[in-house]
Formats: sequence, structure tokens, C-alpha cells
Amino acid sequence: MAPARIDRATTFLALLSEIDWPAIEKRFQQLEVDAKLTVAGTRLDSSMIRVERTADMRYAGQGSELIVSLPSGPYTSDSSQILASCFEENYLTTFGRTPRNAAIEIVNIRVCVRIPTTRERVSLQGFGDGDGGLKGTRKVWFPEFKCYVDTPVYDRYRMPIGSGHKGPAIVEECESTLVIGPGSSFRVDVGNNIRIELEPA
Repeated sequence: MAPARIDRATTFLALLSEIDWPAIEKRFQQLEVDAKLTVAGTRLDSSMIRVERTADMRYAGQGSELIVSLPSGPYTSDSSQILASCFEENYLTTFGRTPRNAAIEIVNIRVCVRIPTTRERVSLQGFGDGDGGLKGTRKVWFPEFKCYVDTPVYDRYRMPIGSGHKGPAIVEECESTLVIGPGSSFRVDVGNNIRIELEPA
């Protein structure tokens, strides 16, 4: 189950030795606020939010950057050496050595806000409300009967949690059609998944 994740980035071009620390901290916080507002729309547990800061950094004069993981803020002038160490360690790992007396430059800053999740924490929006979901019947051919039989058709979006029925049946939604054969049964579990119990062999 993929985590809810929102990424935000903005340009902040400055030499590490000349950074306006209140300004860069403010920009980071603005990115975090924007990302948190968006990820809040998932309705997942906000206490599980994780915030990661990174920056595109390079030695001044280079044409490409490395994305460097940074510690959480807030940043002050005392953070200069910490950020420099993060970059140099990344650069050394990537290229094997670092140039002498080269100025470090930040090009872009990034924030990633995520909420880890499991199946139990996910609720599919638009599902689980309604009157049982029966929308009519349709004649369907089943090999077991060797003929067409009147088969109930259910609207997936109107099937409440806990509802269940026996086959044969059809469940329709925008993306697919689910056919439940004779002798089988199905129900909607607490995660709004349809669980099917197949007919014994």
C-alpha cells in the first residue's frame, strides 16, 4: 500500500556561505505548510505525518546538482556546517573525492510530506454508502445452468460495508464488472473490498 506523498520544490539559488538563513527557513516552512494541506485531504492519521527536507546542491561553477537529504529545521547560521557536511558526504560517495576550497551552492530546495499507511487505514472515497446497491437484473449465461438466467446486478458505489449476497450476481463500477458465479457468495469488508467465497470444488 503506497504512502500518501506530496512533494514541493522551489528555486533558492545561493552560496552556502552567503545564505539568508531566516529566508531559507521561511521558504522551507511555506513548502511544508502547502504540502501538509494537500496530504490532509487523504483523511489519513495526521499524527503519522513525516517531513523530509532535501536540496539540489553543487560546487559553484558545476553544471549539475546532487539531491541531498538534509536534517529537519529550523535552520540558522549554525546550520551551515551541518548542511555542508551533508553535501560533502553525498558528493564523496558519488564521485570518490571532493575538490579543495570549492564553494558549495544551493540551487533548489525540496520538501516531501508523507503518511505511511496500511490497508486498514484506507477508506475508498465514494464507496460504502447507499441502499444495498441492487439496480436491476440481467439475463446472463452461466455454464453451470446451460442457459440464460435472470441475474441481480449491483451498483458497487451503493453497496454498504457489511452487505453480502449469494451468486450468481454482477457488480458494476466505472472501471470494471465483477461476475460472481453460482454457488459463490460475496460481501463488502470494513476496508470496502469485495471478498468472494468461491463455490467448493
